[in-house]
Amino acid sequence: MRLTSRCTIPVWPALVLFLAAGCRTERETDVADTQDRVGEDADVDADLEVPGAGEDVIVTATFQPDAGAAGQPIAGSVEIVPQAPGDDLEARVRVTGLTPGEHAWHIHSAACGAEAPVVVAFTSTKELEGTAGPLDAGSDGVAQGSGEIPADRLTRQQIESGSYSVHVHAKGGVDHGPSVACANI
Repeated sequence: MRLTSRCTIPVWPALVLFLAAGCRTERETDVADTQDRVGEDADVDADLEVPGAGEDVIVTATFQPDAGAAGQPIAGSVEIVPQAPGDDLEARVRVTGLTPGEHAWHIHSAACGAEAPVVVAFTSTKELEGTAGPLDAGSDGVAQGSGEIPADRLTRQQIESGSYSVHVHAKGGVDHGPSVACANI
């Protein structure tokens, strides 16, 4: 038995078109919602991409000047996000108020203020090879960068425990000096 509409068009294609017309993508829904809020004639660019939008940010933390900063107005943030594919993660940092030049950075196995070994070296240490380059602060004191966090060194579950911190050091290289900024992750 074949179902047809009165117009001799099979019913199933009409049903598929009806259902598809009612389904909008998330982006279309966001654009439509924005147009509703700002007016029907709003020109909303549906192709506009927001960096990081929709990413699964595991941790966002704020840098605080460490004991070695001695009054420098250091600020900034670090985000830990998954890397696709696989279980590796990525740290993204932006720090202001640094002295111009290179700065080593690492993840330590304790919260800020506690002495603890480096578990992820973004810049090389005497014991570990780095996974990224140094943070390079310009004349304005701003440095930003990103580095891989290999899953065999630190997992998402370990980070979510809250027992780790990202340190930015006074200078670059293996003899990097004290921490000048720290963020608990």
